[in-house]
Amino acid sequence: MPNECRNHVTITFPSEIKTDLESDIKKMQIVIIQTGKNGVRFHLTTAWIPDNAWLESLTKKYPSCWIKNEWISEDGTAGVWIAYKNDIKFMEWDDLSIEDEHFMFNST
Repeated sequence: MPNECRNHVTITFPSEIKTDLESDIKKMQIVIIQTGKNGVRFHLTTAWIPDNAWLESLTKKYPSCWIKNEWISEDGTAGVWIAYKNDIKFMEWDDLSIEDEHFMFNST
């Protein structure tokens, strides 16, 4: 069974592409948790690592979008991935694992 990787994605965009972009997101069976005139936010769980290839495909299809993915994996690897106009930047670091966060911040 693969380790879980939790992704918190924010996308901003020109309002004229909102319907098409939201349709592409929903095709991946992702539930959008926050939407506005020029942005969406959603959570996505992937196996082991973030799905940067899918995010890159969105960047290529919608180059006017600004896309940010903040992620943490079960083993404590974390990072941020940002793309705008086909310029992609990312950084990774060691963080608390998902299990550590649950243990340290569980109120019971």
